[in-house]
This record gives sequence, C-alpha cells and structure tokens, in this order.
Amino acid sequence: PLEGPNGGNINQIATIHGETWLCSYNGLFRSSDGGETWHNEAVFGDFNNVQGVTQFGDTVFLTNIGRFEETLTDVYMSTDGGSSWIPLGATLQNNMPHRIYKIDDVLFGAYSRYFPGQMIRSFDYGITWETLPAANRLWAWDERRILSVGYNGAYLSDDYGFTYKELLISGQYFSIPILKGDNIFIPRQDTLFISHNLGASWNKIPTPAILNNYI
Repeated sequence: PLEGPNGGNINQIATIHGETWLCSYNGLFRSSDGGETWHNEAVFGDFNNVQGVTQFGDTVFLTNIGRFEETLTDVYMSTDGGSSWIPLGATLQNNMPHRIYKIDDVLFGAYSRYFPGQMIRSFDYGITWETLPAANRLWAWDERRILSVGYNGAYLSDDYGFTYKELLISGQYFSIPILKGDNIFIPRQDTLFISHNLGASWNKIPTPAILNNYI
C-alpha cells in the first residue's frame, strides 16, 4: 500500500503532465514518484472537494465543489501545469458539472455521477458549451463512448452524444453504471446487469439491494 493523503473520499485519480493527480474531498494532491509521496501545494488548497480533472493538450480542466456550499460547483482551467487557475463560470453560463472528461478532441462535463442530471460538451477547448438533449440521466464514460441510463432504459453513444443505441429497457430506476472498454455494469435495485460485448448480450446477477448505490 502507498502512503497517500488521509481523510475524505477519493473522487478520481488521473495522469496529468506525467504526474499522478488525486481528486479528493480534502483538495487536489499530486505525486511525481508514482504515489510514494504526495504534495498539496498552496494553490490547490483553495479547492475543497475536487471532483474531477482532465488534460486537454497543455490545458488542464478541474471541477470543484465548495465543502460547505455544495451547490457552488465551478470549473477551472490552467495552462501552466496548475500554478494558476482561471474560473470558467461565466463561460459555462451557470452550467456547473461535477465531472469533467474528454473523448478525442471533445470536452464533456457531467452534472453528477451519483444523481440524475444532464451533460454538456465543448468542441472548442472549453470556450463554448452546449447541453446534450438527454436529461435526468446517470452517466458513465471511457476513452471512446458515453453510457447513459435512466428510468426508461440504458443507452450507448459512440459519436460524442449525437446519437444513442438502446441497450436495455426498464420500468425501474437504474443506479450508477460503469463502462470500461467492452464491459458494462448497470445495477438496478436487486439485480446487476453485466455485459462484456457492449450490450449485445447480458448476464443478470441477483444482488442485495444495499449494493445498489455502491457498485
């Protein structure tokens, strides 16, 4: 085990500028030695409950939620490796996603991983944003695709959210999905749906209902 930062949840671990960056409830930490030691520099101390980070060329985007005012989510941009940050609140026109990621040259922001919401995307490196038409969804993604689940089913997009393929139909709410390569995991109350071929076929595994929010 590594001697990592103590306290709070870990929201994301990412490789940024060749370093390991850790997004956590207690701020943003980074390591240049594979996680053996961690540094929380003063500039990062301004960010409580860092939700996500992604690198777009030389630019880094970060999403943050104020610890005591969790509705005040903001997106920040850095072009100098994190030495200074520019808030993008005005650019996003009050659309403040909790998670941020990219697929190819398209930047995405998801309002929440844990509660139904919308997703926004940018084709111009974060200068302008548009809202995807699907609403009240839970989202998952990898380096190539977007997975969207809601009350009426589960859908997969491989064209940056322009079109979706229907994977599952449901009359019950799905919970937090996972997408990794060809593998999809979707909890629904007391059942876990698993596909290893992007939804072409499914296995159904009964699970305790308490696991629904922790998969």
